[in-house]
Amino acid sequence: MAASKQLEGILGKVTTATPAAKAVTPLQAAPKPAPVTAEVVQIPATELTESKPRKAPGKKPEPQKSVQAFVPASIDKALRMKAAEEGTTTRTIILRGLKAIGFDVPDDELRDKRSKA
Repeated sequence: MAASKQLEGILGKVTTATPAAKAVTPLQAAPKPAPVTAEVVQIPATELTESKPRKAPGKKPEPQKSVQAFVPASIDKALRMKAAEEGTTTRTIILRGLKAIGFDVPDDELRDKRSKA
């Protein structure tokens, strides 16, 4: 209803196109709304910083290479389902398997490298 009062106020100031029209008196200006106040929320400093594992200074990560292999569809499906159940990636599961059979896989490579955003 406030919008129609404003419209009537604006139209009341405009001259009419025909002389036979009744003169409309402008309405009183609507009271100004109270200013909006923002609520300040205090967040502890511990919640502002995420605890991400830090890499050792000066140690460059080893370059990554792509490896492709043809596997039966049932193995592919089982691998993807296991990754989904564990909330990890197929890469991590494959690297764990390689480590289990004797390959030297660093522990930091077994972590999920996806961003947690």
